[in-house]
Amino acid sequence: MATLEQQVIADHLRAVAQWRRDKMHEFDPDPRNLRSAAGLEELADYWNALPEDDERVIELTNLTFLGQ
Repeated sequence: MATLEQQVIADHLRAVAQWRRDKMHEFDPDPRNLRSAAGLEELADYWNALPEDDERVIELTNLTFLGQ
């Protein structure tokens, strides 16, 4: 189960993915925006699936929320 910190980071990734989809509709339909959005969604799912004691989760959590 994802920690609150993991969920916050995943939510940010999903927000950026939505921004990419919105940009595709705002400008010419560039397929790179949809590909990027799909990759960000996949990354968010992967991130939330990592165990909370994974060193990548600990490191990014410390950098993001504690500035360490």
